[in-house]
Amino acid sequence: MAERIEIASGLKVRRVGIIDLGDFYRDLKRWFDFNGYADEGSGGKKFDELSYKETKMPGGALKIELVWEGRKEETPFITYVISIVWLLIAVTDVEVVIDNKKLKKQKGDFELRISSYIDKHYTEKRGLFKSLFEKFIAKKTIEDHKREVYDKTYSLQSYIKEYFDQYMQ
Repeated sequence: MAERIEIASGLKVRRVGIIDLGDFYRDLKRWFDFNGYADEGSGGKKFDELSYKETKMPGGALKIELVWEGRKEETPFITYVISIVWLLIAVTDVEVVIDNKKLKKQKGDFELRISSYIDKHYTEKRGLFKSLFEKFIAKKTIEDHKREVYDKTYSLQSYIKEYFDQYMQ
């Protein structure tokens, strides 16, 4: 069983407006692909959509809840994990005119919650040996891994903010 080191939790990006939800979904998935947290050919071993729930609200709007988890096996002993909980409220289809073209987009309240952690897989070492190993041999390496996941998590948050700022109407 892996030992978990929490890196970030409670990061949130929220915007209300109009966006092409399909494009945003694909672009965010590409971020996971590009950063090694998802691999189209891995059969879902690195990236999973853990849940998808769509609820019809009064007036025909939708409430959509998604949970994504991307994994990156950095070493045989260390796996990075970044997850996103999507909470999309009052989502409706709207038509917008851009450059004299009618485009279908989605209007709503879009909130994404980001968290990350590291799984250490060498927990079979117990007692004094494990304590000495982590304290003297692996301490700097673990700190480097923590910093890497921290940086990627905040990079993802920035990516989402920039995407919303650029494309949301």
